[in-house]
Order: sequence, then structure tokens, then C-alpha cells
Amino acid sequence: DNTIPIVDQSTTYKLVNTGTIVKYASLWGKKPITYLGNKPLFPVINKVDFEKTLGRTYIQRAQRPKIIFKGLNLLDAFIDISAEFIPGKTTLVICSEDTDKLKFLCAIINSKLIFKYIKIKYQSSSYCGGITFTSDMINLLPLPTSNILRDRIVNVVNLILAAKQSDPQADTSALEKEIDNLVYQLYELTPDEIALIEQAN
Repeated sequence: DNTIPIVDQSTTYKLVNTGTIVKYASLWGKKPITYLGNKPLFPVINKVDFEKTLGRTYIQRAQRPKIIFKGLNLLDAFIDISAEFIPGKTTLVICSEDTDKLKFLCAIINSKLIFKYIKIKYQSSSYCGGITFTSDMINLLPLPTSNILRDRIVNVVNLILAAKQSDPQADTSALEKEIDNLVYQLYELTPDEIALIEQAN
């Protein structure tokens, strides 16, 4: 039975991991998650049990708006504005009460430029052609010095999120390309630098 169950957000969290995260969306309820030897399609964790067994920092992360992104191979990230998800192993998290900031950062993290930057800077961390990302890699990302395009980027992210809300696998490649172009402008890349990044993807 693939009917999506009604999840009581007051008592449970939805569980996601690297395998159920794509750019700007989670595949919870669309793709089974491998968890403790099982492969549930609708994995949930009881909040009381969760809060009894895990540390305060992890609990606080779960309770806040956040970006959750893969920690392996790709930097695909989505935004959990309503704090309904908890991240499984091999994921990374950025928390903030400022949802526009989360949308802006999610766009940066999902961009071709940042993925290319990390692949070059951390080549020694690669494994079988992929990378195991760490929180330090993300914390040390060179964020743009100007926020002049922030509102435009957030507006495009809103369009992507609206499309993904009804279908997490909706094709938003044209909007993602628009974000890539805005990110190139934000970091003041030259046409030659942009061409190198585009050729590599």
C-alpha cells in the first residue's frame, strides 16, 4: 500500500537520509529509505523516543527550520521550513530562523559553482569519484561578499519549491539554470570561468 499516511507532526518526525534527498526536495514517501535493515517508504520517528535517546544539540536541530543536504557524492539539499524532518546518517544540516537566508544558502549549495569548487579544493577527500562532505567544508565555503542578487535568487527558489511541493521529482532544471547564472554573477565569474564550470557538468 503506497497511500501516503497522515503524519501527526506533533508526535513524529519524518526521517530522511542521503538516498532520499534531491535538489530542493525530499523523496520521503516516494523512495524507500534503508534504515536498521528495513526499507520503509514512510519512515517516521516518535518524538518522545527520539528526544530520550539523542543529545540536546541534535534535538534542537530537529526542532528548527533547516537545510538538510547529502554528505556523500553530491551536495543536493532541501529546505525543511516547518521542522518536520530529522536527518539520518551521512547528512549535514544548517539551521536558521530566517527562511529567506535558508533559501539563499540552499541555492548556493545546490549550484554548479559550489559543487565544482568543493570537488577541486577537496580532491584528496574523493572516493570512487565522489566526495564525503564534512561540516568544515561547508562552514569554510567562500560566501559572496554582496547580497545584491539575494532577493532574485530567493524568488526563483520559491518557484522551485512550489513545483516540488506537488511533485518532488518535478523538472525544475530551467529554474536551476537561472539560479546557476545568478550565482555566477554573484561571484563575478568571467565568461571563460563559467564555460569551464559548465563543461565539467
